[in-house]
Amino acid sequence: MLERRQIREHFVRVAHCRGVEFRVQEGVGRYVVDLTATDGFTRLAIEIDGLEFHGRTQRQFAADYFRARRLLCAGFIVMRFTASQAMTKPRECWREVFAVLKARRALERSA
Repeated sequence: MLERRQIREHFVRVAHCRGVEFRVQEGVGRYVVDLTATDGFTRLAIEIDGLEFHGRTQRQFAADYFRARRLLCAGFIVMRFTASQAMTKPRECWREVFAVLKARRALERSA
């Protein structure tokens, strides 16, 4: 089984930056986010979830939701991918990330 670090590294290698700044394992408040991405308009917290840390118990499930709300309060939109998605379909995940960034830029320009 791959370690979380290996999954993150594989996922980041596939990205084509397109003017987006990425940070791995960035501290946000009391949390450490797998990846953050910003394009100057939008800040994304990208979480890659494996079964060993997420969703096994009701308590873990509730903690993930609480964490997402705290990250939102800190100005981040949270995007979650499974470890399996990040490893087997990273380009699809990145397409979603860039689609969110593009949509948010369009909203910002129209405001």
